[in-house]
Amino acid sequence: MKKQFIIALCAILTAGILFQMQNKAMYGLILMLVFLLYSLVANRKKQHIVYVWPILPVLAYIIVRHSQWFEYIGSERLWFAVFIYAAWALAGYFIGFFASKWKIIRKNYSLVVFTIIVFALSILSGAVNFLFQFFAVGGIYFIAPFIVYHYISHKEHMAWIIAVPFLLVYSLTAWISESTSVYCYPITVIPFVSIGLYYLTRLIKKRTIVIVIASAYMLFLIYGWCAGMKSYINWIIVQRSDITDSLVEFRFYNHNGQAVEPSDLKDKIVVLDFWNSSCGVCFQTFPEFDKFYAAYRNRDDIAIYSVNLPIIGRDTEEKLTQTINKLTEKYTFPILQADSSDYFKRFKMTGVPHLLVLDKKGEVVYNGNVEFSGNVAYNIHSIVEKALKDAE
Repeated sequence: MKKQFIIALCAILTAGILFQMQNKAMYGLILMLVFLLYSLVANRKKQHIVYVWPILPVLAYIIVRHSQWFEYIGSERLWFAVFIYAAWALAGYFIGFFASKWKIIRKNYSLVVFTIIVFALSILSGAVNFLFQFFAVGGIYFIAPFIVYHYISHKEHMAWIIAVPFLLVYSLTAWISESTSVYCYPITVIPFVSIGLYYLTRLIKKRTIVIVIASAYMLFLIYGWCAGMKSYINWIIVQRSDITDSLVEFRFYNHNGQAVEPSDLKDKIVVLDFWNSSCGVCFQTFPEFDKFYAAYRNRDDIAIYSVNLPIIGRDTEEKLTQTINKLTEKYTFPILQADSSDYFKRFKMTGVPHLLVLDKKGEVVYNGNVEFSGNVAYNIHSIVEKALKDAE
């Protein structure tokens, strides 16, 4: 009983810590995996429904965290969230409870537990971002087969067994769904690459060659994390926001209330960096954008602006004025204001910060993400330099 109590406390602590992750939509799946593991471990020798009690303190903690110390207790949104999380947790526990009775599970207990841990780590890595998940998933499914082979089972096909949950849940979901899942496509195929390389190393007898292959693959995963995935995501955003070779019309206003239109910027390359007051990432990019502006501020053939897109119903004129005044005191780039949020749809933006670059004819040459790193495709410096070169 003491052992089960310790295991239960570990499950509670793990669930509580993981609740701090930003992506709450993913937390339900993680919660299910936590209690699936807990149930398998707690019920390995003798099954007891009463071991389900650790779910209760976890739900109590979720209520406190969701309600901000009971400020919203009684709201439908709070109780709906608790109901969903409870359903995930109970599903995980009872799946583990009944699975622990199967002979095939008992016979391959270590493999099952390890597979769930690997799957949980793969999913959890996505709570950081797509970039890190590419590196993490690739590394996990390259290293995991070696661990299985040396410590759990010498059967060669086990490498695919541990990848099945990820391929069925994550990869299949990404390919049949729409929206932002397109950003996950490289992550959905990287386990196949990792396991394929694992089998390749099994065929090679020379350890030196295996080390070279493993090192090269890890460098590839690091590149994907640091630059490759960013380039891929930027490319996707550019394709989705394709309005290149099109003339655009706009009317923004400076701090004096004067209008700025395309007709005022003839024979100039125009760079517009869009943001809003609720975008934390936008404020984080302002220092880099200020350095970019400083590099071109003395040129007469380029106009660079930071453009605020108001959030209807949230941004008051007074609030925006205060925010822009603070930015003006801190940075040197000029700031314009849009009088409507319609530009978001008009320019096919998928979010902010967003970059729009026009050539000297007023045609769009770039419409997509804002990226300052020179190692990433579609970075702001290369886009502007290309526009300047094409204008010569």
